[in-house]
Amino acid sequence: MTREQVFNRFIASVLLLDFPRINILAMAKSLTEPELKPCNTNGLLDTKS
Repeated sequence: MTREQVFNRFIASVLLLDFPRINILAMAKSLTEPELKPCNTNGLLDTKS
């Protein structure tokens, strides 16, 4: 079974559980399109008090 088939089966299982649709879409999007945001280190590196 390919990775895509596993993913499709997982999504089908989630749909069968009848979760709210928006949660399914958000989860699917986060699995397929992870957001690659650079970490903001300004606050960590700021030594002013």
